[in-house]
Amino acid sequence: MAVAAHLYAFYADGNEPDPGEFLSYLEDGELRNIVSEISLLDIQADLSENEMSDYVYQIKRYPERVLVKEKERKIKEAEHRKDYETALKLAMELLELRKSSGL
Repeated sequence: MAVAAHLYAFYADGNEPDPGEFLSYLEDGELRNIVSEISLLDIQADLSENEMSDYVYQIKRYPERVLVKEKERKIKEAEHRKDYETALKLAMELLELRKSSGL
């Protein structure tokens, strides 16, 4: 959804459809990576309903994937500090997040 919001803003600023310009427009490195991956996909002009649903589903799940990565990063930091109690707590939160989101 963040990509779509930035794309709307890009067009609202009067820009023409141009993947390279849009990549330059983005400040967030993670979003740039996602847009770069999307631009490399071989997407047919005529998508089936199932394909479109899958794309929408993946976009909606992006925030959950970001949370999972953040928890994983925090776990590694806690382990590096030898703060095993915090690492365990975060690991339990990560398990619950993955269970509830299906990731």
